[in-house]
Amino acid sequence: MQDIFGDECPSKATIYRWIERFDNGDEELHDDPRPGRPTSSKTHSNIERVQTILDEDRRISLRELEERVGISKTTLHSIITENLEMSKATARGVLELLSKEQKHERVRVSKELLSRCTVEEDFLDRVVTGDETWFHYYEPESKTQSKQ
Repeated sequence: MQDIFGDECPSKATIYRWIERFDNGDEELHDDPRPGRPTSSKTHSNIERVQTILDEDRRISLRELEERVGISKTTLHSIITENLEMSKATARGVLELLSKEQKHERVRVSKELLSRCTVEEDFLDRVVTGDETWFHYYEPESKTQSKQ
């Protein structure tokens, strides 16, 4: 068998297990179902549960999400980044792309503002915009500075 199959040849122990199963009347080629945890927690229902929780609170941590859903942090991270296409920005999960509903809402609001601009002459005079953002500058001490 090794001459024919090479490295893909089953071991002697595997062949003996097959012979024992066939002698016991088991002629099924597929493995029996095994007890225990499923091999993957990335099910459709779990993805929907994570989506619902994140819609309610975008600031939830992976640890809190792990406690609520009962899935490991690595699987949760995979669901959030791959399935829900979210990324972490300033400690929050945000969509990389807008959803269809968000795009439609933006178009609707833009059309409404455009129609108000044509109907009301002084509409643009009443629009307040801002172009400055203020941040508090803080430079923490290094370890050597804090020792002194």
